[in-house]
Amino acid sequence: MRLHHTIPLLLVLAMCGGGCLAGGALWYKAFGPTPVPPKFTPANEPTVVLVENYHNPSITEFDADRIARDVGDDLLKNKVLAMVVDQDQVRALREADPEKFRDMTIPSVGKALGVKQVIYVNLLASTVEGDASNNLVSGRADARVRVVEVETGHTIWPADSQGGYPVGAKVPYAQAEKNTATDMHNALLISLSEQIGRLFHKWKPETEMGGEDLEG
Repeated sequence: MRLHHTIPLLLVLAMCGGGCLAGGALWYKAFGPTPVPPKFTPANEPTVVLVENYHNPSITEFDADRIARDVGDDLLKNKVLAMVVDQDQVRALREADPEKFRDMTIPSVGKALGVKQVIYVNLLASTVEGDASNNLVSGRADARVRVVEVETGHTIWPADSQGGYPVGAKVPYAQAEKNTATDMHNALLISLSEQIGRLFHKWKPETEMGGEDLEG
């Protein structure tokens, strides 16, 4: 007898006999939460992740580079893409002529880097604020994400919003002695990068055992 085939069958029978709620709880306990599907699956073609604050890129340049690198690593890890341009190449292009880079369109950046598509993130805000009266700090970040085809310049996704898909992350208030502003800022960027990456691959919500991304 193949036991690994028998266990799911027994669970199905238990669900039928015990009602939907009891059966659902049993299934959840055995297999965890249902994986969340991606919002969009990009073509597996050479890609660059480009992150900036469109209106004021210099303010968030450090945060943007880190988010872009983390998102790229996440997409490679989860086998969404086989090739993502290293952020050192993006930085080299930007630093070679900052004014020219500022005037480049998203497709022109993609062409300069030799890719087929750009995952473009407009980083609207990434701030950590303090409440001096209660010695507390908190953070919030907001961004808009879209995928742009380099050859045509068209936004592939989301089709109904040229502004991009909204993504946000929030780090709740914590005691400043235990969590410095730098710690909170790092946690904020990590959280936002995870939210962006999960737009493009399936993932499991956090359980008592912790969150888990799924390859494939």
